[in-house]
Amino acid sequence: MVVGVVVYEFKLDIDDENEIEPEFKVLHHELTEDSKDLNIYEIISINDLFSIFYNHTAGSRGALDAGRKGSSSNFFIGRLKESQYAVISYFRESLDDRHFMTMGVFGPNDDVDRYEDTISLLAGKMDVTFDKMSKGNLRSASFVKSIEDEIKENIRFALFQMDRLTNLTKTQKVGLIYVGPERSATIELLRQGPISRHALLYYLTEIKENTNIDQVLRPFTELNIIRRDWIKGEKDKRSKIVFGQGEYVFLVKDVILIRKPPKTLIEVMKKNEDIGPKYLERLNEFYLNYKPYENCQDESKLLGSFVLNSDVYDLMALLGNRMYAKEKMPKVVSEFSDVESIIEQLEEAKLITIIKDKMGREMVCLLGEIIPVVVFPEYMVNNIQNRLLKKGESLVNIPEKDPLTVGVARRALELLESSYSEKIKFE
Repeated sequence: MVVGVVVYEFKLDIDDENEIEPEFKVLHHELTEDSKDLNIYEIISINDLFSIFYNHTAGSRGALDAGRKGSSSNFFIGRLKESQYAVISYFRESLDDRHFMTMGVFGPNDDVDRYEDTISLLAGKMDVTFDKMSKGNLRSASFVKSIEDEIKENIRFALFQMDRLTNLTKTQKVGLIYVGPERSATIELLRQGPISRHALLYYLTEIKENTNIDQVLRPFTELNIIRRDWIKGEKDKRSKIVFGQGEYVFLVKDVILIRKPPKTLIEVMKKNEDIGPKYLERLNEFYLNYKPYENCQDESKLLGSFVLNSDVYDLMALLGNRMYAKEKMPKVVSEFSDVESIIEQLEEAKLITIIKDKMGREMVCLLGEIIPVVVFPEYMVNNIQNRLLKKGESLVNIPEKDPLTVGVARRALELLESSYSEKIKFE
């Protein structure tokens, strides 16, 4: 659940007794319709604000659930200690040494990964606004009013975009697996074979402290590509310690994102004597060298970022049926988005190509539709066999994910067999 967006300025005021009084001043905040009855001041306590501010400025993670290790201190992703609401915070020190925090606030159990790009876009817009503030005349009522309106417009942009991401399609859920580092690492680990919840949590904590493993696995579960099961362990004869007991996660279907030629547009181009031949030539040239399975992880990460951008997703759906002149693109994207920027991104990723027609117009043509491909992970059989505990081998001092006990390996093969004929239908 998206709660809202709030913009703070951190100020050091001097009170009547000449004591320095730190204050977080709310420049503007806006809540979603479903959160109108909530009080933002109760959700975000002053203690949490100082903790986040300290995290941004000094890098401390002690007071809050930690953000991703190695991430920029300009961004903080975590959970408020007192209310447990999730936040993505962006910090900016302006040209005139003023300090601002722009914060997206989400429900305690919300999956905030999907909103990171939107907050990043909002941060870029707020940077422009903060620079204007530092250069303008804050004593001018009209200037202050224009800044306030700009901040409100920026927040409206963010809330609109985040609202579109609250109900993801199955294809977008595949994208969600690849765009976040925790889930991207999870699918790579699962491809190596079954992994215990404990071991998976250990690896993910190296990426993000205090990882919510159920939240990480949510799109995997919703797509029905994993199974979670409790396995009875085996006692090591030498140490008498029970190994391989607990909850395990099993990959039963693999899924990636790839491009495919836009069938409808190809038929249109076959009848177009102007740019049709040039388009088909570029299309054939691209797919002649396109090998998505050689580096499916990187390809899925790239395509996942596009399917999770609702404006890009809508525009590509439209381009699948016909080409459009660049200067007359249809208004399918939101009023807050920059169509020219979207076209540049798609062209750089070679998802579209631009061809000039006889009239000199630049025609935008789709090169590839983004589709999910579900694969039965036959390679898992070899992985499981290679990791099976050898007879007489002790489990003591062996890495936790390797090898597998007989019980874990047997269950993995049973799940692969029982799920073999299952189909996953996409929209």
